[in-house]
Amino acid sequence: DLDRAFRVRVRGCDQLPISADCIKATGAEPNETVCYAVIELYHGGIQMAKPKFTKGIMYASQIRWNQSITFDDFVVSNLPREAK
Repeated sequence: DLDRAFRVRVRGCDQLPISADCIKATGAEPNETVCYAVIELYHGGIQMAKPKFTKGIMYASQIRWNQSITFDDFVVSNLPREAK
């Protein structure tokens, strides 16, 4: 199964703060703000796959994506030994 695409499960985020600067910059209230997570794979400062994004969810104190992210351009066998 080492030749399958690398996959990670993004569960959620608790107590995510939203700054006043962010509200000023976007002009949106917290309940109008969409949140998403960016997942990137790095090893020794080198990016190993293209970034992936979760779906956007409206801001809340507890955000739950419960989403699997698959890196189609990166297989499990390419994980560095130090990362396993």
